[in-house]
Amino acid sequence: MKKIIIFGGSFNPIHNGHVHIATKALEQLNADRIYFVPTYKSTFKEAFKISDIHRKRMIQNIVKKNDKFHFNWYELNIQNEKSYLTVKYFKEKFQDAQIYFLIGSDNLEKFHLWDEAETMAKDCQMLYYLRNNEFKDHENIKKFNFLKIDGENLDISSTNIRNGTQVINCIDETNLDYINDNGLYITDRLEHFLKSSTRYEHCLRVGNLARRFAHFNYPNLSQKAYIAGCYHDLAKELDEKTMLYYRDKFDKNINPEPYENDSDYRVLHGYVAAWILKNQFGYQDEELLNSIYYHTIINTEEPTPLEKIVYLADKLESHRVKQDINRYFKINKAKALAYKNIHQAFQLTHDQIRKYVQMKNEQK
Repeated sequence: MKKIIIFGGSFNPIHNGHVHIATKALEQLNADRIYFVPTYKSTFKEAFKISDIHRKRMIQNIVKKNDKFHFNWYELNIQNEKSYLTVKYFKEKFQDAQIYFLIGSDNLEKFHLWDEAETMAKDCQMLYYLRNNEFKDHENIKKFNFLKIDGENLDISSTNIRNGTQVINCIDETNLDYINDNGLYITDRLEHFLKSSTRYEHCLRVGNLARRFAHFNYPNLSQKAYIAGCYHDLAKELDEKTMLYYRDKFDKNINPEPYENDSDYRVLHGYVAAWILKNQFGYQDEELLNSIYYHTIINTEEPTPLEKIVYLADKLESHRVKQDINRYFKINKAKALAYKNIHQAFQLTHDQIRKYVQMKNEQK
């Protein structure tokens, strides 16, 4: 008799821990297949912020690498959030197979709250993977006849991948590139690094304006412009100790001796944001990284088109109109020019802001 394992979860995103669990379940049961079945809606968690197609594609990238890995979109296709119905579907699809359903220990403690939990446990063999020993003696194990899957305790969290605190070496490289190329989890990461709604909203406005500037000047840069614009102030609210800690870790390929005077640590935020994107989030696109790196202190060499786009979007986004600088420099005029010629707009804006800064310094 064939052995079919259903592995349900949000997989938002699928990570190395999921792959390890799936591999161990296949080995321990000598099963024929394991199906990754992304949930339509997670019962005990917040709604997903990314579209289902992204979760699908990242799962597809994983199943290509193991002949026993498969995927099934049943729950997404019929918008089903009831796992017992998924089990019934698999029992009908594989009538001559033994069906297993695999969950993590975080769901083990809540399993008795699932719809038709008892029916589900009768229709298949329930499996659990213990990430830690917290629930090793949970009453649900005996009540629903769970079997334990043994393996390493890989402390990897989809939540931490989304917020950017645990990314490198935790996710398949193909999916790491997919996340970064598509700008996934930007809002999660901004929310984690930025505590004020004002800065968070500024970053999103800059991202959207940068994308529009790119669309009218360099359409092929639109996606990069959006990502860089959103992330440009990622490090703006870090405290001085944290900012200087990052300064000491700079990758010289990105940042050769950027800062010698500790009197105003905030000037580092562009450099630090670029470092975080490269070394924590896994971005490797130097053009994108440099546009963040140089958005405060302009590149002494000729700035690239993307550097100009991000710089302008930061200086010309709609809420800047309300600031003091607009009394001396007409932002709306520069913004209108930026849609037509990003280079002329950059020169105009940079010159006017430099004059404004000089004037303010003279008034001190």
